[in-house]
Amino acid sequence: MKLKTLEQFGQKDPCECGGNCSCGNGNKSVNEKFSFSKKEVEAAANLIASAISQADKVKAKVHDLEYDKGRGAGFEISIDGEKYEGGSYTVKDNGDVVNSAIGNSHPNAVYNTIGNKDIADVFVNMEKYESNTITEAKKYKFKDLAKAWSHVYGEEMEDEYQGFFQEVTGKYKNKVTKQDIADIWMEIYGEDITADYDGFYNELKENLEQVAKLEELDNLVEANTDGTISDDEDERRAEALHMAEMEFDEFIKKFKEEAYDIGGSFRGPGIWSDIYKAVEYKLKKAKR
Repeated sequence: MKLKTLEQFGQKDPCECGGNCSCGNGNKSVNEKFSFSKKEVEAAANLIASAISQADKVKAKVHDLEYDKGRGAGFEISIDGEKYEGGSYTVKDNGDVVNSAIGNSHPNAVYNTIGNKDIADVFVNMEKYESNTITEAKKYKFKDLAKAWSHVYGEEMEDEYQGFFQEVTGKYKNKVTKQDIADIWMEIYGEDITADYDGFYNELKENLEQVAKLEELDNLVEANTDGTISDDEDERRAEALHMAEMEFDEFIKKFKEEAYDIGGSFRGPGIWSDIYKAVEYKLKKAKR
């Protein structure tokens, strides 16, 4: 490295390189390889969020998007309001959007590419890693674990395994990964849940899917043969209609009087007409 001259010592040099590095006399050059706009990054990020939402039946959203023009970009995806649950993503110079959150297992987990508009491509990319890492990173609530346990073994998990219940809902704040489940189980009961209860653990996702289907079927069975869900539907329907008519009569009387009180017999009808139109619009909107 060259030594600074006396003149250079007297100059302000943020990089303190004396003009001897590639930063451009203290002004670091941007990464010319990264040529994507913020709009392009946002489009790629939103497509991943949409794919997660559709695939997992959740509400995924992009947040904490950081964009440094000419240098790079990254963002996080939340699931059902839980930040970072959907992964942490980095945009590479070639346009690949990589899920950095699963970097240990898949260092190059490309979920999308800048410029791609086909959500089917994102589904394909997600599927490559879904079977292992993404599933492992998913966090479960105790109620979900209890449903899966009951489905497999026919017993109430909370009653039979109080220690596990308290650990999950307490220390782990009711959000655990599959690895957390295995660790907690080993610590409390000294058992390898992956081997001793493999029907529950190794097929957790499939068990929950089965539970969801059964619950949906139960809801259908609860309906009566004529499509009603309550035995007193006719009476309650008539009562609701009667109450609606009474309240609308009171509403009309109240605001018609108010309109005439404001505008008198000359301008009152016009004010009442405006109120009527506003209500009519609301009713039409509610009907749609």
